[in-house]
Amino acid sequence: MEKSKLHLTILFSFLVFLILFLTMVCLIFFTIFLSKYNLIHISHDYMGLIWFSSASIFIGTTFSHFIGKKAIRFITSISDATKKVAKGDFNVKVDEDIKVKELNQMAQNFNLMIHELASMEMFRNDFINNVSHEFKTPLAAVEGYATLLQNKNISEEKRQAYISKILYNTSRLSELTENILLISRLENQNISISKSEFSLDEQIRQIILLFEQDWTNKNINLDIDLDKVDYLGNEELLAQVWQNIIGNAMKFTHENGSIQISMKKYNNNITVIIADNGIGMDKDTQSRIFEKFYQGDKSHTLKGNGLGLALTKQIIDLHKGNIFVLSQEGKGSTFEICLPIN
Repeated sequence: MEKSKLHLTILFSFLVFLILFLTMVCLIFFTIFLSKYNLIHISHDYMGLIWFSSASIFIGTTFSHFIGKKAIRFITSISDATKKVAKGDFNVKVDEDIKVKELNQMAQNFNLMIHELASMEMFRNDFINNVSHEFKTPLAAVEGYATLLQNKNISEEKRQAYISKILYNTSRLSELTENILLISRLENQNISISKSEFSLDEQIRQIILLFEQDWTNKNINLDIDLDKVDYLGNEELLAQVWQNIIGNAMKFTHENGSIQISMKKYNNNITVIIADNGIGMDKDTQSRIFEKFYQGDKSHTLKGNGLGLALTKQIIDLHKGNIFVLSQEGKGSTFEICLPIN
């Protein structure tokens, strides 16, 4: 590293010397040319000027050598840091204590880039670990129940139970795969999605009907109040939003509980509120529910893979909307979705 610094410093000093020397040579030849045509007369004063210029070149080169060391040191530090980053080390940091504005800005931008790369690498590792875990669990279950099915002496009742478990876990795998593919597609949409006009209130009603068995089995009371709204957006993606939030409300609401679903149109905005009186969430869970693979149910006893609300947030963001959550443990959760009318 020290050797490369020395080479760069010598090269920098040589370039300064060469520029100054060539400038002086050009001035000398120009002076001789003017003198040849009697436009000026060379005297001893001009010779003194030549000697003075030569001394200036020497002094200027010497000063540039020492002054340029700091700039060279910064360039080599950037080079060394880049090599470390290329090897996967994201703990490097370039010194930002530089008085030259441009170099200081470069150092800040470089450190910001390293910080972002480190965050992306951490997210990538977490993503891989979470995906591996989410796939491993249902796959292990499928393998286990399939092994049990090989026993010819099991009863028909157990056989049907094992088949039911296998179907359940393959369904989980299918849902997980679809969610991962969808969230990957959304992240690469470049904020551009196809839109069409459709009845938003009718869409929400259709999604509610999908959960008819859930609210019937748990005897959940539904309070539905939807304004008639024709909305310009992506019908397929927004259906995923209502399915995720209403599905969660059904899942986390106790038997004989209640769920309120309302939609109101105010000026240039649409507000959809989905509230339940279920188990609710603590503050930590509320702050993290939109993270990929995060699950408030630490026991994983309830079906889910932690991608539903992350997808929901992405879809709402793509529609330039906002989503808010208000919850209290044991008292339920309220989700408020605000969508602008285009």
